[in-house]
Amino acid sequence: MRHFGYSWLNVRFSRALCIIAVAPFFVVPAAGYKLRPFSIFGSDVPIPFAFHGKVYYLPEGTTHMPVFTTMKPIGDVYATTLNVPTQDYEEGFPGVRSRVEFFGIDYDGYFWITEPGEYRFSLASDDGSLLFIDDRVIVNNDGEHFTQEMRGKMMLSRGSHHIRVEYFQSVRYAVALILQIAPPDEPFRLFDMRDYRRPLEVDSNPLAPGGMYLDTLSPAARAAFDALMTEPLAHDLEYGVRAIRFPSAGEYSQYVVSVEIPASSLTAKKQRLHAHFLAIIRDSHGAVVQRISKAISADVSRLSQTPLLNYEGTVRLAPGFYAIETAVVDWLGGRAGARIEYIYNLRRHGVALSGVALIQQLEDMKSEDGSAGPLQTQGKRLVPLLNTTLSRAAAPYIYFVVYPDKDCAFPPRLHIQLARDGEVMDTQTSSLPPVDAAGGIPMLIGTSRESGNYDVQIGVS
Repeated sequence: MRHFGYSWLNVRFSRALCIIAVAPFFVVPAAGYKLRPFSIFGSDVPIPFAFHGKVYYLPEGTTHMPVFTTMKPIGDVYATTLNVPTQDYEEGFPGVRSRVEFFGIDYDGYFWITEPGEYRFSLASDDGSLLFIDDRVIVNNDGEHFTQEMRGKMMLSRGSHHIRVEYFQSVRYAVALILQIAPPDEPFRLFDMRDYRRPLEVDSNPLAPGGMYLDTLSPAARAAFDALMTEPLAHDLEYGVRAIRFPSAGEYSQYVVSVEIPASSLTAKKQRLHAHFLAIIRDSHGAVVQRISKAISADVSRLSQTPLLNYEGTVRLAPGFYAIETAVVDWLGGRAGARIEYIYNLRRHGVALSGVALIQQLEDMKSEDGSAGPLQTQGKRLVPLLNTTLSRAAAPYIYFVVYPDKDCAFPPRLHIQLARDGEVMDTQTSSLPPVDAAGGIPMLIGTSRESGNYDVQIGVS
């Protein structure tokens, strides 16, 4: 077995689910990535608006900060704050749990200053640490010592600034690392990268990459934009949203950003519903890399069978961690909802699976639909179903795509396990047909009745 790809889907059916057929057809979204704790120094999974720290081994006897740029890192950590009060450190790092002394971490990131002025910084550590802002040393707390605090200050202009914190631990066991900030005329508080995110409006001008030209936005689109700018986020309108991943053999993966708006959440006028959907995709530094803006309307009389408004937009993303900020506006009712979702786009290696999704219906594609996307195939448009608690009348499909390893001489095999209320009901292993023109093997699985809570696990080897 060369590689194994795995994805899962948990669905509550009010009717039974059984595998009717496994037939080549088309594909689906990736399951959410669970963040795991790493250590007191950060997470081993990228998180948005955070420091990125590179971990290094240090020679025994190190008493001062090494030159990290001349060394090779052995791991990565991500943290929104540096908040390690004095304590014994016995955790180590993944794969090297015994490493509790003679290590260093080089943290860096970007933060945004809205109010210019003189900012004070406090850096406490055991052992040494250094704080750089825009490549200038602001706090020098180097050397081998017990926990001690050093302070510095700097005039900061409005805009983006580069921050770097170097830290090293000498002889075991005690460690400490705390970074604080005091804005003009304010007391010290913990420095949190999330408090200094790049504002969305900065990216919303003609000169910024991906700028949205605020002056040319429709009133409904501007209302959606404003909903994303409120604190806390607006929650006057309910909707569902999901980013469905389709990995590729190249650097980028395609994501279908699907939104589902209950008709009951919208205000009707002359039997018409009008909503606007806005999605802003930011990278781990907070910069806008993609956006989707779409007016969605429907005739109330056509929603009797499926009382939902749906839309799917497609984006291409490089490997990395992203925040997807979405908003929906009920234009006639003057209400809005907003939320933030996170995705971790892993680089593809060998055999792979797309995400797994429920498909509520197959629609004939119209000529104006343009070229086929991940949810358009064989003249059909697949409409995802984001609500996984199903009515007795629902009969969705399960949809996913298999991407074989082109360097493996053996044909891939599909493994499916079905469990109801925690009890395994069926397990199947089968061969797969050849790939399609896009290099994948789309699969569509039918469902049928019987109430219960179903788990469908799908793997390919």
